Amino acid sequence: MERLFKNALLSFFMVSILFACSEKDDEEVATAGKLIGVWTYSSSEVSMTINDKSIKDYYREEFGLTEEQAQEMEDQFTEDNEYLETVFTMEFKADKKYIMMDTDDETSEGSWELSSDGKTLTIDGEEVIIKTATSSKLSIIEEYSQESDINGDSNNELIKISAISHFSK
Repeated sequence: MERLFKNALLSFFMVSILFACSEKDDEEVATAGKLIGVWTYSSSEVSMTINDKSIKDYYREEFGLTEEQAQEMEDQFTEDNEYLETVFTMEFKADKKYIMMDTDDETSEGSWELSSDGKTLTIDGEEVIIKTATSSKLSIIEEYSQESDINGDSNNELIKISAISHFSK
């Protein structure tokens, strides 16, 4: 069960590391001009539900864990998310290409595209929702879901992970 949980998290975070963005005022629309430049990852907010229940509630109800034990499961999710607290930059170029560099100076390159309404950013074919975009801040939302039998009853539970990643220019 813990292995499945960690595998789901790892898959999600590996994909979300590819994205660079931060915050906009709700009235503002993302434009290619705002995205072009070097963005630095600053933080993220991650949440997970299992069958539309919080991790803590799911484990308390499904496995009869005490409040303290269920909190430990939720804390484990938070700790697993801490490795995402790393510094990397992503440069969006005017030719719709990007270069991402992490703290070890490892780079990756690819392409990006912004939807005509400025609400969706596609990076190497993966879509994320733009929550906010200004000339200096960008926030994106990525959602991931997977079905898996967590409790061993031969019925799959629906695991949903949502992450809001923040970047600054």
